[in-house]
Amino acid sequence: MTAVLTKKSTTHDTFILAPMEIADIDEVRVVERKCFPSPWPKQSFRYELERNRMARYFVLRRKHPEKLIPAGAPKPGFLRRLLGGASSIGEGSIVGFAGIWMMVDEAHITTLAVLPESQGQGLGELLLVATTELSGVEGVKMMTLEVRESNSVAQRLYEKYGFSRHGVRRHYYSDDGEDAVVMWSEEINSSLFQKRFRELRARLRKRLTWESKL
Repeated sequence: MTAVLTKKSTTHDTFILAPMEIADIDEVRVVERKCFPSPWPKQSFRYELERNRMARYFVLRRKHPEKLIPAGAPKPGFLRRLLGGASSIGEGSIVGFAGIWMMVDEAHITTLAVLPESQGQGLGELLLVATTELSGVEGVKMMTLEVRESNSVAQRLYEKYGFSRHGVRRHYYSDDGEDAVVMWSEEINSSLFQKRFRELRARLRKRLTWESKL
């Protein structure tokens, strides 16, 4: 599952990376339904967050200007819980999300999505950067994923970060039977990978401003 940018542009907005919470699920599913023809059931996200010890899921928010936060208002996290997951105050609305499974020394990117109307700003790349950094913190050596055969944009992004094709899963996607390309990264702690990663991350920093709470 992947939805990434289709053109390059810049934005002066600030974005926030934060762990996905139960209160985020409804908003996450809105993004997912706009990106994928076969979205996960709501209970699948709840299971991943509450019971899957291998899972790490996070959201990407477009930060609202500070002037929208009333003086003396409670912290945004409290407000979102109070409002049943609404994020119109404080941290901003969810524009993307990603998930990975940490399996010993391997990380499997399970999902990565950006709202169609927010694509073309480098946000898909930012989510990939965040999954890579999380994997490094967890001591992962290599990363893997499946991507639609027709999704050449996503494949180019992954190749840019050192992923390569390592096979095909026939009729992998249940909605239309499309094949999935299996991709693996180079060893992420290798000097070659890290040099490329630092350079690409620095370039992305010139396009985007983000804060991380991961």
